[in-house]
Amino acid sequence: DANSEQQSDCRGREIPFLPDSGGGALTMATTEIGDIKFVWDTGAVPNIILASRAKGENLTISARNTVTLNQVVFNDHDFGPIEFKVWDFPVTPPFDGFIGHVFFRDRVVCVDFPGNRLFVSD
Repeated sequence: DANSEQQSDCRGREIPFLPDSGGGALTMATTEIGDIKFVWDTGAVPNIILASRAKGENLTISARNTVTLNQVVFNDHDFGPIEFKVWDFPVTPPFDGFIGHVFFRDRVVCVDFPGNRLFVSD
């Protein structure tokens, strides 16, 4: 519903939603630990990866309970390195983590729900 001036700000790397997004912004990233399914959520302050997804991998989890993924590739473009908080969830959701506010803070991100995609500035 953006006007044409607002739409012109939506440029950058196109990242399609997964077919099973169910109306949300759910995407897949290729990382050094394999494919990870992320929800894009400005309400999540940090970037988050589920502990169940991070543990058992060859990752160094800091004393602050963070981990840095050096390779985070969405639709053939690497946005890494990205730091993630490692969180336990009481119930395993149908995704592996969140792209949170700290990612949105540093980039222009346009969410095109009718087009089932995001545009992310470099």
